[in-house]
Amino acid sequence: MRPPQDLELRRLRWEMKVLSYLSALSRRELHERPDDRLTRIYRKRDKREARRASSAYLRYLRAIESNEGRG
Repeated sequence: MRPPQDLELRRLRWEMKVLSYLSALSRRELHERPDDRLTRIYRKRDKREARRASSAYLRYLRAIESNEGRG
């Protein structure tokens, strides 16, 4: 079993990755023309990827918490 600080560090690192991805996504959306068809397609794909990343992060947190309960 890993020490709890290590798990917390990995959790924070993952959180920072997700947050930086989401902020880059919102910055990009501000600078794009909304009428551009390709932009809309990319935006939809990016939002889907962001949702997938956040749900993966939640699954990761649940796995950590269930492992901590066993230890």
